Amino acid sequence: MFTAVVVLSGITVGGLALSYLYKGRRLDFFFRLAASHIIGSVLFSTVLFILACAIGFSKITVITSFLITLAPALLFTKGKFLLCLKEDLREIKEKLKELSPKRIVNATFYFLLFLLMFFFFQRAIIESSEGIFTGAGHNLGDLPLHLGIIFSFTEANNFPPINPSFTYTKLTYPFMSDLIAASLFNLGSSISEAFLVQNLFLIFSTILLLERFVYLLTNSSVAGKAAILILLFCGGLGFVDFFRDYWTDGRSITEFLWNLKEDYTIRSEGLRWGNSLTTLFITQRSILFGFPLALFILIHLWETFSSENNSGFSKQIFVGFLTGCLPLIHVHTLLVIFVVCSFLFFFSLNKWHSWIAFGLTVSVIAIPELIWLTVGSATDVSKFFEFHFGWDKADENFFLFWVKNLGLFIPLLIFGLFLAYKEGKRKLIIFYAPFAFCFLLANSVKLAPWEWDNIKVLIYWFTGSIVFVFFALERIWRISRILSLLCFTSLILAGALDVWRTASGQILYDVFSADSVKIAEIIKKVTPPQSVFLNAPTYNSAVVLSGRQSLIRYTGHLESYGIDYKQREEDVKKMYKGGSQAEALMRKYGINYVIVSPEEWANLSLVNEDYFAKFPIVAQSGAYKVYEIRKDENSAR
Repeated sequence: MFTAVVVLSGITVGGLALSYLYKGRRLDFFFRLAASHIIGSVLFSTVLFILACAIGFSKITVITSFLITLAPALLFTKGKFLLCLKEDLREIKEKLKELSPKRIVNATFYFLLFLLMFFFFQRAIIESSEGIFTGAGHNLGDLPLHLGIIFSFTEANNFPPINPSFTYTKLTYPFMSDLIAASLFNLGSSISEAFLVQNLFLIFSTILLLERFVYLLTNSSVAGKAAILILLFCGGLGFVDFFRDYWTDGRSITEFLWNLKEDYTIRSEGLRWGNSLTTLFITQRSILFGFPLALFILIHLWETFSSENNSGFSKQIFVGFLTGCLPLIHVHTLLVIFVVCSFLFFFSLNKWHSWIAFGLTVSVIAIPELIWLTVGSATDVSKFFEFHFGWDKADENFFLFWVKNLGLFIPLLIFGLFLAYKEGKRKLIIFYAPFAFCFLLANSVKLAPWEWDNIKVLIYWFTGSIVFVFFALERIWRISRILSLLCFTSLILAGALDVWRTASGQILYDVFSADSVKIAEIIKKVTPPQSVFLNAPTYNSAVVLSGRQSLIRYTGHLESYGIDYKQREEDVKKMYKGGSQAEALMRKYGINYVIVSPEEWANLSLVNEDYFAKFPIVAQSGAYKVYEIRKDENSAR
């Protein structure tokens, strides 16, 4: 863990120096640190990706990228930068001397958040002698996806990246977050340590940047704290089911809370707005990187839009570069930023110089990345844009669906917008307009083959809406504090229950057995790194842990990325049945090795192990066997 902390701290220091280039001392130091980590992470992952594609992924590549990212710290040897840093540190020292009740409350707030986030993200991946587990209910399929990408980097030098879940095609899943985790693993951290430390750095960057964003829009530190809680513990009316379950259960409230059987923000009965932590930030590692970057960009866009003067070109280029890196970090975030910029441009044409500078910089960086991602990809882009009303409501009434999923959030939002209009907050309402458009867009069109993935856009609408929800809660507070607290509690109770269920260790799913881990280690020793494996199309094949390529893995992930996998899926079944047709197909696909394990027996209608007996067994552990079909002459490289 120490290595991971040192590396990510060094990345943050490099970003810190660049942050002074972007904005002198006009920023609270702790918010600056949050921004610095994101800036450093973008720079580090970009440099590492370029170097890995050019000369391969290795310790030398990782260390070189780290030193390049750290290099801006040399700016602190110059008088201006050193003076700014000393002034900021002196200011922090002075604040620590004045331990006022307000500061003690703030420190306690963040300390408790850190403890909760530590225990929560510790459940993302659990390694033990019995195998690899996850303590997050919605991470069962996503964890192997990310492990497959990471190990393809570290074990097979997979650059430029081929999709390890669908070999011979380009990896189009945003992988920069996994690339950073791979670098930490490469330098000696365990994979669970790499996940935990990286997740903690990113979630605290999110927390601090969200507070800064909301504070700038409301000029209220209370609003910033409330926004953190509303986002992290968001949920709908699922708490009603909680009270019903408790009432019929018969156990004490303590016993019931320590033995929750299911989540209360997302389930089949019309509840689809999963809590942000349990369904997005712990599972979808790309959005955990993209979200704080988006907050940093949105802060800049608000300052550009709301200020009286044009922002300097250097600032627009700086943030434009960061924004341009989004295709490899989180594509849906780039879409949201595009919508926001398009709206704000037309409402502030007098600042066209700033918007053009920003837009051109984004285009110069992002367009080549988007072209690279789409050319040679197996993804059918047309599946990302289809008319689909009501997001994931199925046959439910649209309005009842949203009330059930967000409770009082939308009524409070409407009330807050009304208050803002009455108080003449014109610029704030205009700034919110693109977020409202994102809500309409995500309820009208599928922005991914799986409609639920529209939540990757809806979460930004939700975040932008929190400002107005706070206005409503603040006005209700003046009338009745109890009523305001009840409204606030209703917004976070269901989500808090789901976060508690994860953080308290009530969930434990077996992802990879001990034999699965052992066979993966043997595979790494006895097979070439670029070998192509035949395995069942499931999420938890042992091949994932070896870093080798699979002809096909979990079809749920492939479908969600618009990949037509049907023919390969059928051919996999034919190959496992054996016979002359199997041999022809294995030649066609360049299969080097076949694994026969409990996953194949469970997920395929027939496994003709007698047919594979004529091939040599090169690896075996328990019920796991690997047969060598041919050398790597037809491998993915």
